[in-house]
Amino acid sequence: FGIEDLDSLQGAIVQSFSLPESLMVPQLSFAGSGMPIAAEGLPRLVRVRPIKSQHTLLMYWQLPNQLANYLSKPECYVSSLLGDEGHGSVLSVLKDRGLATELTAGAG
Repeated sequence: FGIEDLDSLQGAIVQSFSLPESLMVPQLSFAGSGMPIAAEGLPRLVRVRPIKSQHTLLMYWQLPNQLANYLSKPECYVSSLLGDEGHGSVLSVLKDRGLATELTAGAG
């Protein structure tokens, strides 16, 4: 089909689609920084006085750095489990008990 040999085609592709040297930077690592809140400071209960007539509960969990697991995406698995709306799900149970009308789950 083409007159170029495979090695020269591969070289042209690599040259065209590779990052320039000036944009290649070392990967950041936050492993030495630890968790945002020290383990001895958890669990933490925060009491607030509402300023709106709204019933909302926000819950956050801190997870260890998941950069090494980026291919398997464990945080997406947890998000899918918590965000499921089918029979027997967290939302289904909370709705049956009159404790929730909606649930949002995400990681990021």
